[in-house]
Amino acid sequence: MIARVVSLKSRRFLYWLDAGNLADRGQFVLGQPLRKDRKDRAKRLPCAHELFPSIVHAQADRRDRLPACSAAEAISLQEPYINSTIANHVLALLARLFRHGRIAYHGGFVNLATGRVTPLPVDPATWLRLRLQAEKERAYLTRRPRSLAPADQ
Repeated sequence: MIARVVSLKSRRFLYWLDAGNLADRGQFVLGQPLRKDRKDRAKRLPCAHELFPSIVHAQADRRDRLPACSAAEAISLQEPYINSTIANHVLALLARLFRHGRIAYHGGFVNLATGRVTPLPVDPATWLRLRLQAEKERAYLTRRPRSLAPADQ
């Protein structure tokens, strides 16, 4: 739903920052919404839904068994500091963008179980690879279940 709203021609969103988490991992992606009237389409930062459809797909979201991150129950099921860790990475990204006027990465993936943080680089070759994978993922997420054909007797 949000992806549709920020992409509308009538909306003047310049950036969309998507951040989310599960119990012990999360991600953040800064993107520039795709609009038909945009002149610099090739140079823009792709948004989360373009590269990672399952992040914003309702069907995939239903598989997430955790309640909203503001709920007390969710906090008891999450690793300590996952929300603040994601928030600190988002703030560091924005600080670099505002301070230096450019960034080398526009998102990342944080895994507290492994201690790993993987950046999402500003790199058209990476985006192409991720978009190809996203097409496969999108096809999988939107497929209709095959109805069982009646058995011949």
